[in-house]
Parts: sequence; structure tokens; C-alpha cells
Amino acid sequence: MRVYALRFGAVLWASTMLSGSFVVSAHAQNSAEQHYQFSISSQRVSQSLNAIGRTTGLSVVVNGKLPSVSAQPVSGHLTARQAISAALAGTGLTYSFTNGNTVTVFNPNAGAQNGAYNDGGSVQLETINVSGATGNAADVPYQTPGSVGHISEEQIQRFRGTSPGDIFKNAPGVLVGENRNSGAVDVNIRGMQGVGRVPVTVDGALNTTTVYRGYQGVSSRTFIDPDFIGGVDITKGPSFGAGGAGAIGGTVAMRTVNADDILLDGKSIGAKVRAGFGTNTTEPEFGRRQQMEGGPGAYASWDIERPDWFEPTSGFGSAIVAGKSENAELVAGWSHRASGNYHAGENGDSVAKATGATTVINGTTYPNSYSAPGLTPFLGGEEVLNTSQDTTSILLKGTVRGGDGHALEIGFNHSDSEFGENYPAGLTSVGGGTPIRQGILSESDLKSYTARYRWDPSDTDAVDVRWNAFHTSLVEYSKGSASGLQGVGKWVDMYGTDISNTSIFDTAFGALSVEAGGSYLSEATGPEPDSAWVIPPPREGERWEASAFSQVKWTATDWLMLDGGLRYQRYRTEDKISIDPSFVPADPREGDALGYSLGATVTPFEGVQLFGSYKDASRLPSLLESARGFLLTVDPDLGPETAHNWEFGVNLLKDDLAADGDRTAVKFAFFDNTIDDYISRRWTGAFLILENIHQAHFQGLELSGRHETNFGLTAELAGTYYTDVTLCRTADTCINSSLASDYGTNYVPPEYQVSLTLTQKLFDDALTFGGRVSYTGPRAAGAEKPASGGAPLIAMIDWDPYTLVDLFAEYKVSENAAFDLSIENLGDIYYVEPLSLALVPAPGRTIRAGFTSRF
Repeated sequence: MRVYALRFGAVLWASTMLSGSFVVSAHAQNSAEQHYQFSISSQRVSQSLNAIGRTTGLSVVVNGKLPSVSAQPVSGHLTARQAISAALAGTGLTYSFTNGNTVTVFNPNAGAQNGAYNDGGSVQLETINVSGATGNAADVPYQTPGSVGHISEEQIQRFRGTSPGDIFKNAPGVLVGENRNSGAVDVNIRGMQGVGRVPVTVDGALNTTTVYRGYQGVSSRTFIDPDFIGGVDITKGPSFGAGGAGAIGGTVAMRTVNADDILLDGKSIGAKVRAGFGTNTTEPEFGRRQQMEGGPGAYASWDIERPDWFEPTSGFGSAIVAGKSENAELVAGWSHRASGNYHAGENGDSVAKATGATTVINGTTYPNSYSAPGLTPFLGGEEVLNTSQDTTSILLKGTVRGGDGHALEIGFNHSDSEFGENYPAGLTSVGGGTPIRQGILSESDLKSYTARYRWDPSDTDAVDVRWNAFHTSLVEYSKGSASGLQGVGKWVDMYGTDISNTSIFDTAFGALSVEAGGSYLSEATGPEPDSAWVIPPPREGERWEASAFSQVKWTATDWLMLDGGLRYQRYRTEDKISIDPSFVPADPREGDALGYSLGATVTPFEGVQLFGSYKDASRLPSLLESARGFLLTVDPDLGPETAHNWEFGVNLLKDDLAADGDRTAVKFAFFDNTIDDYISRRWTGAFLILENIHQAHFQGLELSGRHETNFGLTAELAGTYYTDVTLCRTADTCINSSLASDYGTNYVPPEYQVSLTLTQKLFDDALTFGGRVSYTGPRAAGAEKPASGGAPLIAMIDWDPYTLVDLFAEYKVSENAAFDLSIENLGDIYYVEPLSLALVPAPGRTIRAGFTSRF
């Protein structure tokens, strides 16, 4: 077996060469007088100062031992100087700014407490920059009224998994569709998925492409590289901010790493190099056939060749360099990931059961016989064909800061990928069909250009302007048939921009925050001109959508905040393809919608929030739903979907709740999402039609929590339970089921999911180890059978409930270097994930090891 090996020398060479290209002088950045939004509860002084440092980027130095007292809560739009003054009020501590980026906190009584500080010695608290967060990023979801989530860079690397979508496994209410096909992500939030219901952005840029998957519908793919992601922010439910047009399910905003993620403390230039290997894969070989042979009442296979548990068969590596000065910063990175086809697990109730006897099929004797097939055509431990990935990515980012709060960031992201994918229409039944073969690899070439500008002058709270723009170019050649032949190529071009301003006013009736702005998105798609025309051809058309939005927050008292929002949207699409003019009117489609939101937050006690909201938001028909396709027509009266979203919840964030020195965070939410005029696909007996049905309804409960002890143990809990999933073609025909032939057949989430993660730190945090146990239940709703005949046109891909155990460990050999190890699917369970479009098992036991160094 040929091992997928990375050229580690190339990684080191690239980092060295890139490092040499930077000549950056170090100057202090003036953060003392900039304004920031704070929401920091009363906590230990050191924690409060660290939270201020994270938000502002200030370096906080303590001269003297800190007393055992709590800092005051810090809330509002304040300068760093005002925030520190508020936090230290009544503590007996004083402070002074050494320069614009460093503040020293003094304890006048330090000599009596600890003579070690009498000579002027000092200790520097950690300094962390958290983009877009207030205080500690892990605390933000528990300080925000509403259902939001955050995935840190540390969590991404700890649970990077076999597929990019594995990084979302700890987020309640969030799933990734078709996670084992293509190496992209198709995010599902609370049952909402596809065609713009959940926009996924990287540095503000969209790169989503919708790929035809035969009779199994479509897949909406967003390509990401986990090695470059510095954090993920998730909003569940409609959003009335800049990136929320059409996002009736929610939004996923990813940011790439910045200089502060790379540089060592006090350094103005540096690099981060990461390399490692994985197991449980086999290099793809074109034409290789699956090992199950099936016939009427007979199933057999030959011996399975699976790599040893610890045999390196895949690899990954990246090198990122960064430089930062007073007025500029630059980041450049290269990443490569390569893995063959993974092997399925061998244990559990879903795997095929062997009798041990030989079987003769068509004159050939096979060494193993199976009394019945498993949940998929693949055997336990078998190589799952067409699941390989080979991706190379490049990242370039530069930021320039001017006087009076001006900042401009320019970015470029390029990803070139070859990947296997099983054509779902050929993998919807077990046994008796044509054997699955290793096909030609699909390809994607993504280029994304971003520009992000902010003007936040220090002398006024009335101006905080943000402007974003992007252009994405994507070319994809997706496998076109079950036989493994290359499919038709398609291109996607996207241009988008948004601008907004936030003003904060102090009035006699409380603080008032007003945000207003607009956004515009243009997208076009069509077949690659050099590819052969095949059936079905890809959609070809153009679409634009513009919106104007506003949000208002009124802090009426110290315990009551009210908020509201408005959004007006308008769109136009033009169908370019010519298949049959009788299917779809040639005239362009256009329309508009108006939405609003109302919410209230009550803080009865420090660290406790009660929140509730109602949101009325629309999604205008997408380009896919407006352009003709093979055997597909669109209702001439097709209109927008309108979501009516109710949410009620509670946040808890407390120190010393169970024991001195601990920290407890809990978020509990109830959601009720009714989508009027939900867009569904139906088979008429002669063709397929996209139309508005009466309604879809998703209702459920979510729980997330984190408890940190004073001895280094952290427990994190996440769970989701759906109390209702209902679809209604008409007001009188509601069923607890997806609809026959509808794309949403395989969007139905599990009825319940829960995960528990335990993390322990030892030896002054040099060693971190832990594990995660997760359980996935059955579908929350069934699947409607076709009214007549045997052509549902989408087969429901079911799964059996399963339990997984994952382990991880990290050891820091120094402040700047660490080894990490993970074991995914420790029990080697054979299982199919929710939201799959094909009967493809997930990876079995996989061991991953890596080394990270910063210098």
C-alpha cells in the first residue's frame, strides 16, 4: 500500500522563505482610547482584566499580588481606560498606561502580602485577541440573548476529523449534510438547509455552489480549509444584520487566522508550522469494485485489506507566517491535506453479519457468506470507495490602519481540491444492484477575494462604519453518473457587498444603539464551455438580491433591554438555459419581501439573562429555484418563504457557584419555527415542479453548558431535542413526515442528540487530555411514500441510532511547540450519519497525530 506522504521539508522551506519576506518594525498600537463593546460580569480580578485584554488587545501587566476580591461588572460601549476603571472600582487597585498598548495594574498592599514583588517585579497576564467577541470568546454564547454558538481554533484542531464538517459536531442544533461526500460543508440549522437558508461565509465571502445529485436532489456546498479557520460564529434563526438576507435558518460566519493567532507575545514577526498524519485510509485505485457481491438471497465477499491501526496512510501540513507593526499586519499561509478512501467501522448493529461459510455466485467461490446485508452496500472494515480528498490552499491577508480609527483588510483565498464522491442515485439500496466502483475524482478550484473596511473614530459614538466586499470564482467538475464517469463542469461567480453604521446614544431614558445599512449580492452560474453536454445539464442563469436593514437596541434600565429590526429585500433572476421553453416562462422573475423582529432581555440577577424574541423573515427564491433543469419546471407564481420564529431562553454565567474558583455557564432555549409558503419539489407523474406548499414546522429544545473547575477539569454538554417536525401541502394535509420527491426528504434531523466532552489540564497546563461521548437518535420524522408507483425520486437515507467515543491529548514540549493525538470513533462503530444523500458509512476508528510549532 502506498502511503499518502507530505513533504515535511517543503513545509519548513515554505515557512522559512515566507518568514524572510517580512521586514516589519514593532511599534505600540494605541488601544487605550479606542471604543469597544463590553459585557463582562463580576468575576475574579485576574479574569476580568484578561477579558478586557482579549477584547481590546491590551497587554495587562500586574505589579504586585492581586487580592482575593471580585472586579465590578463592565458593560457598555467604553474605551479601554474606562473599562479598566470600572472593573477596578472598589478593589483597592490602581493602574497606569505604560504606552498605548500596555497597562500596568498596581497593588499598593503587595509588600505585606508577598515580598517577592517588593523589588518592582511584575507578572504579565495573558493577552488574547478575540475577533468580534466581548470578553472570553467561550463566554460569549452565554452572554448573548439568543441562540448563538462559537467554535474556537483550538476546538477546530482538536476535532478536525476526517471531513471538514466534523468541526460542527459539538454545536447543538447544527448538522452538516452529505458530510462524507465532496469535502465541503452543507450546514443544517434546526432543520433548515440548502438554497440560501443557512449562508456560510469565510471572511464575509460566500462560495456556495448547488450540485445536482440525480434523483437524490441537490447538495449546497461551501468549501473551507480547517487549517486556516481561526474561529466560527453561529447564529440560529433569522438575522437582521448585514449578512442575514434570506438566512431564515441561521448564519455561519468563519474568519481566517490573523496575525495575533500566529505571533508569539511581544513579537512583531513569526510563523506557525503544523504537520501530522492519520490512519485508516487506502489510496484510491480507479475501477476498484466494492467487496460485497449480491444476488437473490446471496451475499458474499473476499478478504478485506484494512491498514493496521497505527499505520500512517494520510497526511496534512501547513505553514503560516505573519508580521505586525503599529499600522499594518500581513499573513501568508500554505496548507495541504491528503487522504485516501477511508474504511468503515466493524462493530455495531448496522454492519452486515457474516456466517463464515463459503458461497458460490456465478461460478466464483467466495470465502465469506453473509446472512443479510448491513445498512449500506459496504461491509464492516471495507474501504468506502470514492471518499478520498486531496486539497491545497493558499491564504494571503493584509491590514492597514490609519489615524482616527480607519482600518482596511484585503484578503485572497485559493483552494484547489480533488475528491471522490459517490453519486447518490446509485447508492440508495442494498444488494442485487450494480457493484460500486472507484470513479474518476471530482475537482474544484476556488478563488475568493475580500475587502473589509472599518471606521470607528475615538471621539464619537455616533460613527462606527463597516463596509465589506467580496468576489468568488468557483469551477467544479462533479462526478456525473453512478458508473464513475466525469460529470459536466460548472462555474459560479459571486459578487457581494454590504455597508452599515452603528450609532450609540446616551439618553435620559437609557442607552440606544442604532444600526442601519444595506447589502447587495450578484450571482451567476453555468456549464464550463470546454465540458461535454450531458443530461442533466447544470442550471444556467443570473440573480441579484438587494436589501436594506436596521436594528435598534434600547437598554431601558440595568435589568431590561428591548430590541427590534427591519429588513426589506428585493430580487431578480434570469434563466439563461434553453431546454424546453414550455417549461418555464422566459421572462425574468422578480419580487420583494419585508420582515421584522422584536425581542426583550431581562437580567434579574447578575450573570442571569432571560430572553425572548419573535422574528418574521423571508427567503426569496434562489437561483436554483428560478432556473430550469432537466424534467424540472417552476411554478409561475413561486414566491418567497416566510419564517415566523419564536424563541425563549435563559443564560447563566456564574463564578464560584458549586465551589470556589469554578465557573459555570448554561444556555437553554425553546424554539418554534413555522415557515409559511415553504418551497418544495413535487412529482406530477410527467415532470417535477418547484412550488410553495402551505407550511413547514420545526419545534424543539436546545441545551448547552460548560463547567470549569479550579483544578483544571472542564465539562461541556450539548443537546438538542425536536418536539415536532411537520410539513403541510395544504392547511388540511399536515403530516409528521417529509414529502415524497422533495429535496427536504434528507434534511430531517435526528429527534435527539447529546454530547459530553471532558477536558483535563495538568502540569501547569502543559498536558491536556480528554474525551467526548456523543449519542445520535432516530429521525425526528418519517418520509412520505409516493402516491403511486415506485418512483419517489428521492429515497430516504435512514440511519440507526449510534454512540461514539472520541479521545484527544496535547502535550506542550515548550511554550511554542506541542504534540497532539486523537482517536476518533474509538469503538470502531459502523454507522451512517444523518442528512446523507447516499448509503455511505462514516469512518471507522481513525488515529491522528500532529506537531505544531510557533517561532
